Amino acid sequence: MSKVLFVLPFFPYPLISGGSQAMYNGMVAAASAKADLYLVYPDYGTPEEDRQALSQVLEGKIQIFPFQMQVNKKGEELLNLIYRLKYKAKKLIRGEASARPEATAPYEEWMSQMMPKSEAFCQYINELISKHKIDIVQCEMLDTLALGLTLPLHVKKYFVHHELGFVRKSQHAHLEKEPLVGQAILEINRVVEIDLLNRFDTVITLSETDTQKLKAAGVTSRLHTSFATINHAPQSISDYTGKDIIAFVGPELHPPNKEGLLWFLRNSWDRLLSANPDMQLRIIGQWTEETQQELCAKYRQIHFLGYVEDLSVAIRDTIMIVPILTGSGIRMKILEAGLIGAPVVTTSVGVEGIPLVNGENCFIADEPEEFEKGILALSDQTLRERFIHSTQQIIADRYSQQALIKNRAKLYQ
Repeated sequence: MSKVLFVLPFFPYPLISGGSQAMYNGMVAAASAKADLYLVYPDYGTPEEDRQALSQVLEGKIQIFPFQMQVNKKGEELLNLIYRLKYKAKKLIRGEASARPEATAPYEEWMSQMMPKSEAFCQYINELISKHKIDIVQCEMLDTLALGLTLPLHVKKYFVHHELGFVRKSQHAHLEKEPLVGQAILEINRVVEIDLLNRFDTVITLSETDTQKLKAAGVTSRLHTSFATINHAPQSISDYTGKDIIAFVGPELHPPNKEGLLWFLRNSWDRLLSANPDMQLRIIGQWTEETQQELCAKYRQIHFLGYVEDLSVAIRDTIMIVPILTGSGIRMKILEAGLIGAPVVTTSVGVEGIPLVNGENCFIADEPEEFEKGILALSDQTLRERFIHSTQQIIADRYSQQALIKNRAKLYQ
């Protein structure tokens, strides 16, 4: 029986984001393969009840080792204040934002995300490997990528690539301002990312699209195409009436979420209200009080619900929007909407890796006007039901939990 150590960038429970759900499902698959599970992550104050809840849902088949991170609160508060002041100053200088939100140079952030978090964290991981005689170390997300350089040679090293960094970075709006410098730094990041991926024995992607992109980019490690799944059962839509409530799901912490929501609000929301004054927008996920107050003061009929225990209740009878402009991987929220029974309007980036077709089971639009047309077209009940039925069938065929377990079983044996 294999012993698998999951190295995650944050604690994945409760399932408050698509990333959390994808990591959790990977642990379920490993547990089903009868591997012994261990989890280590940098801890900034995870409640003990969350750790107990994860252990309980995995039926005690996991040992959890939080690594306590040291945080300089005064320094962190000062940095946050500086960033807030800079943001407000830029808004005053440039006035109303353009169609796509303004972007500042992210170059330092790009590289720092891939760096090991601390010497002590790396040592702690290696101590766990030695003490528990770990066979497989599975790192997930870019935040853990460079750890492949710090692990002992005798363990198998897996990396789960939830989102290709060099793909998301290539879509960053700031590159339009600095095409020469930006492209040079983008290439440096791509080279580093591909080299680090090649230090792993196996790289697991969440879609065939990402697998092909990694092959083309020069990844020579074994590539295993997997997928993410969700834990809802398909819901009946016989009483579905939603056409006036729009739902957006995603926390502010993930930059593509904020970028996409602002793009939608700035370009489409007022026009949609003119066409249908009864429309409401539900924003689900954790957003700062400052952002909530700012957006509620500027836009009518938007409501922040925060983290919700039961997503199926929050997006039932809604039209789900996924206006993602940058990223790769797959959007778990689209799969969740399909099973819960909410039709989807998204962008080509948002739907990438998911076999949905524009006009057959969703609307895909990259321009604000087309995005709005898709939302308004879903006032037609027959169209809504057709989209939902078709999406639920695709999810049942391709994204079941049993299919995921079978897909990954051999990795952990």
